[in-house]
Amino acid sequence: MKNLFYSILFVVFIQQTVKCQVNEYNSIDINSMTLKKSVNNNNSSLIIEKNQFISVFGNPSSSNNQVSEIDDLEYFKAYYLENSFWFVNDKLGVIILKDSSFEIIYNNNNSFKVGNNINYLNSLFPISFSARKDNQIFISINNQALKTDSFLVFNYNNSNVITEISIQ
Repeated sequence: MKNLFYSILFVVFIQQTVKCQVNEYNSIDINSMTLKKSVNNNNSSLIIEKNQFISVFGNPSSSNNQVSEIDDLEYFKAYYLENSFWFVNDKLGVIILKDSSFEIIYNNNNSFKVGNNINYLNSLFPISFSARKDNQIFISINNQALKTDSFLVFNYNNSNVITEISIQ
């Protein structure tokens, strides 16, 4: 009887833990976002291959190939000023924006870019905004109805100004 009690208690604990984790952040569909270059207004889906990306945004300021020590995959890293874009198997995998020359457009009318104030995010992502800590706001990324292990992350300074946006 004692083991049954502990088993039930354990199951309830796990359910509550999972429930808290699921609702900790807002989520966003990757198909609702596009990447836009501020200078010439060129834009693209975030689901894009390396050659298409370069065709849309031009040649990078610099680039290099790197091999991951963890998984032995080869990454192509393209730099546009301070911004970096990582391609794995020729598909865009990581975005790190550190200046305002690129921005992420959400639902065709909301712009996220370095230099914006984070208070703008409160109305769009109230759960994530409330859960912010260590000068970061996390939004979970879905691909249609499927959960992914990727996040849209906003880093900000003590003045609440966005200093970096990444998708990883």
